[in-house]
Amino acid sequence: MWRTGDLACPDRQDCLSSILASLGIAVAMIEGFDPSSLIIVNLVNPKEKFFGVLTALSPAGITLRGINLDSFDDWLRQLAKGEEPNLDLITMFAPLFRVERVFLDEPSGAIKSYGQRFEEVVGISVREYLSSGPTQ
Repeated sequence: MWRTGDLACPDRQDCLSSILASLGIAVAMIEGFDPSSLIIVNLVNPKEKFFGVLTALSPAGITLRGINLDSFDDWLRQLAKGEEPNLDLITMFAPLFRVERVFLDEPSGAIKSYGQRFEEVVGISVREYLSSGPTQ
């Protein structure tokens, strides 16, 4: 829980958005990509894919709290077993010139989204994990 003055927020981005809104400053995001959306980001040079929670999207780049998709299944197994965390989400910024594509994490037909897979294996949503987990 983040606190600033009399304001208490679940995370720093929510506090920042609330402060800016109280000052009449609009926080612009691309339609459909709200802060705290679950996303998949494809990066180039080097080629990487990340799953995570969108923190900010700006002309400079994208900030997310996420994990490389190469490590996603190992991370799930670790959490399901209740092991001491060796893998966890990181907060990262990728400059826009490295961003090839950004997708909302959504199911496609019978294929589950990464967020759904997380909830099925771990028993809580990614957002619940972030608000109560060891990543704080």
